[in-house]
Amino acid sequence: MNQSNPLTLMVCIASAQSAANILPVVARRPERVVIIQSEKMARQANELKYWLNRYADYQPEQLEIHDGLPDSGISQLAEYALDLRGALEESWPEYRLILNATGGNKLMALAFVDVFRDDNIEIIYTDTDHDILEVIEPKDQPAEPIPAVFNIPSYLASQGYLARKTDSDDEQWCANALRRKALTKWLVEHIDSLIKNDGSGFLPQINGIIHRDVLDQNQQLRSPKDYQQLRYVISRDHQVLRRLTDEGIIAWTADDAQKIQFPSAEAAQYLGGRWLEEYAWHIARDTGAEHIAAGMDITDAQQRKDGVRNELDMVMVHNNRLLLVECKTGQIQKEQRDSEVIYKLDSLANHAGGLYCERLLVSAAPVDHQRKNGQKVKVSARARSYDIDVLQYQGVKKLREVLLNWMNAGRLTIPD
Repeated sequence: MNQSNPLTLMVCIASAQSAANILPVVARRPERVVIIQSEKMARQANELKYWLNRYADYQPEQLEIHDGLPDSGISQLAEYALDLRGALEESWPEYRLILNATGGNKLMALAFVDVFRDDNIEIIYTDTDHDILEVIEPKDQPAEPIPAVFNIPSYLASQGYLARKTDSDDEQWCANALRRKALTKWLVEHIDSLIKNDGSGFLPQINGIIHRDVLDQNQQLRSPKDYQQLRYVISRDHQVLRRLTDEGIIAWTADDAQKIQFPSAEAAQYLGGRWLEEYAWHIARDTGAEHIAAGMDITDAQQRKDGVRNELDMVMVHNNRLLLVECKTGQIQKEQRDSEVIYKLDSLANHAGGLYCERLLVSAAPVDHQRKNGQKVKVSARARSYDIDVLQYQGVKKLREVLLNWMNAGRLTIPD
């Protein structure tokens, strides 16, 4: 086989994490890709073929799927690999073979590496922890940096999910968010005066009114002309109410200080929780991350006809890694509710995020609390048991630092 021939054929073993095969294929751009599938990985093999066709500009004739790979048994795996190597060298003698040893399980990788070890065959491994492509064979070859491959839709597609409607793709949504960017950051800067450390306070009072009396189940105003009665307003709250009035979020006068009115459903939605999602979006944009989206609906590509959608408050992709951010402005005080929030984020991360996904819960109110009987409830510790990091209450002000650390290190670190 002539090593100077530029034509290459890469062998990939289908596995649950398609990124293990996608990254080396896009980094090396072989002329042909052969995907090996076991019976258990048939769906993943077809999804990988679809992804390479849809997002990497490979033509169908450049992609082949070979089935029949045993799920176990080193002797059977070695025999399969030997037969495959012989068939490829016979069918494509002008191509240099490249084995991607990243896919499949460990036993498959061991069997294939042993059979494909040859001076004329290159064996590579994707080290996603360090963003490099290691060359196992030939020896003494330098590692290669992995380029940025994924945007948000293509990352989700690699996990078998489709990106649907996204709020931040809408020009009017962006215009509204940018118009009140200063207000949004002001709310976070003053979070400790708007929300008490037990989760109560002036802003939670308004939040409760919005979701109970102002917005209906379709997030529209129940009675557009109605004024809402606040339970209490102290002199310090007047500054907040004036600021919200000046920004057009509410109608309020000091003469009747305990009454407010919302001019639109969009304004009520903002004050009822969207402000924190917008804050996360603004901070993410300020970091210079590669890909950012707020308010994104996603569906399982295999179940698209069912119409079941999950919403991601904010999602980022940077250096081929995904970060899912869930934003909460209300209290996560009841055991059932904190379980629901944690389970939702954990489930979405496992299915739509995969191995290269980090999860972050951002809560304007403290998530850790104390019950009436004095028992302390550490929701943040429970979240960490699911590999979910929590940024709560005044810690929200450190979101920029957290995102920058994730972008640089590929993992989340919550500052003290």
